Amino acid sequence: MRLVVCLLVVLSSVPVSAGTFYNPTDPSLEKKGSAAAATLSEALSSLHLMYAALERNDNSTFLRHREVALKQLAAASEQFKGIVEQVSNRDIRLDPRSDLEKDTLDMFFKYTLPSNKIPQPKSERDLIRIAIALTDSVRARLEKGDIKPGGDDWRPARELIRKQLDLAGAGLAASLIFASKK
Repeated sequence: MRLVVCLLVVLSSVPVSAGTFYNPTDPSLEKKGSAAAATLSEALSSLHLMYAALERNDNSTFLRHREVALKQLAAASEQFKGIVEQVSNRDIRLDPRSDLEKDTLDMFFKYTLPSNKIPQPKSERDLIRIAIALTDSVRARLEKGDIKPGGDDWRPARELIRKQLDLAGAGLAASLIFASKK
């Protein structure tokens, strides 16, 4: 629920079109950044459909959505890799405008980066590198294949959900940073 509230605040309070995830505001990268972010959102949707199938113990639907999520995560990573060197190397600037935005950035810098052993970003380009690293981390966790409908051990699914939350939260933080006035 907190993630949904953060998303709504970000969408309603950001005056430039930085998007909901990793969308560089450079006009020359707008379409490519939006396409990568959209592919990432589709992957997250596929993961949610996979979780629903897991809850229903529906193996065939679970496997179908798992495969789609893997393909979409790989595609999003490749799209981000395709723009990373074109994104500005300009220093990032933090400008939270509400407590929810501050909480989003705090979670990113104080939890997500350290728990994923990712160095603090210094530039906008670093934010795209983080998108690649976290997207690949979610994909690698999903590729392990140890999440199974009907299983008694839910730890692997929880680990994947945690990685997914890190990815989504980092995307929101990056969107806020990209949207900060320069």
